[in-house]
Amino acid sequence: MTELQNALIKEFEIPVRDSEQRIWMLRTESGRFYRDFTKNNYVALGWDKVPFSVINDKATDEKSKKEKISLLYPDESRPGLILSQLKTFYFKMKSGDLVLIPSESSKQLFMGTIGDVITSVEHIELEDEYDKCEYSHKRSVKWIKAISPNIDVYLNKALKSHQAVSDVTEYADLFYRNIFPYYIEGESIHLTFQKNTDSNFSVCDSIKLQMAVIEIFQSVSAMYGLPDNSNTFKLKTAVGSPGIIEIIVENFNSANIVSILTVLCVFGGSISKDENGNTSFSIGISSIVDRVNNLLNDHKNRKLIDAQIRKSDAETQKILADIKNDGAIAKANVKKIKAEANETDASAQKIISESKQISAETTKTLSSISEEQLQASVPTITTSLGSLQQVSEQNDITISA
Repeated sequence: MTELQNALIKEFEIPVRDSEQRIWMLRTESGRFYRDFTKNNYVALGWDKVPFSVINDKATDEKSKKEKISLLYPDESRPGLILSQLKTFYFKMKSGDLVLIPSESSKQLFMGTIGDVITSVEHIELEDEYDKCEYSHKRSVKWIKAISPNIDVYLNKALKSHQAVSDVTEYADLFYRNIFPYYIEGESIHLTFQKNTDSNFSVCDSIKLQMAVIEIFQSVSAMYGLPDNSNTFKLKTAVGSPGIIEIIVENFNSANIVSILTVLCVFGGSISKDENGNTSFSIGISSIVDRVNNLLNDHKNRKLIDAQIRKSDAETQKILADIKNDGAIAKANVKKIKAEANETDASAQKIISESKQISAETTKTLSSISEEQLQASVPTITTSLGSLQQVSEQNDITISA
């Protein structure tokens, strides 16, 4: 990704999938501890008789550890599996990985971010009683969101394993599209809609939704003077009743990020509200463009300032080299310093020249939109947003926020 794309991602807090992040499923005793885990922000694993000291004992080989576990659990036929799951819980599950827990009958799944190992939990008291887990092996969790296989039937593929702990990272795309309304993975950006009711979703309405999204992307690209790349978009659906509609933009550009933010105007948020609290697409579009303009100007200025600093440093190096140019021994070093300074100076001069014309990167991606350009583009974008709003409301379609 370019520097500008990273700046847009940071400014608008767009989720980015970390390729190193793993996703783990941890069972809840058939849903028995689901409420306890979600209310008290942790997960736990059984096998309490096996202390952490045994798992972490680097002086003892695997065979000896299994023998110790067999003594502690003589009725268990697979001590190696117990050891493996405890090692996964403590060592393979990294802080920052995602964890998934299923409720009773897996009607609901809760996703969260794994934290540190903890030794105790303060169980909050609720009006109605719930089963409290007393397992000794615990990790803290920051819960993100509950998701449902009833919305995305493909989530059931990740639930096949019946082990207490299992790695389900291969289904990361399914989890991410249910957790986040939009996210970035590598060079692709994903946008997901959810159909929430049992009503039929007609072919005509499906086409209307897809065309409205495409027209928004096309209009935003045209506003920024960039090529239309909508012919490369991919579609994934799991549209039962209810279901999922996912649009994937491969090799996305900066205008595509702005397009997705524009699509979100349909689904609420203060960014598209007028002073009376009513939804106004023009206000939403203007707000997004203003923030992007400010970011672009800041991006350009920072590159210019950086280049000027580098130029000043190069000139300082030249002066220092001249000052040292008194002894025969220093001449070789002086020559090297001057060469490096000249190279830095030339590079800085090039960046300054580019920055004065708006940075090379910005020219290829986005440039600031004038009020005239914005007003010329708003009617077309607003019409497409209206079409998207209409078909979404008729079919109870939302984003997966």
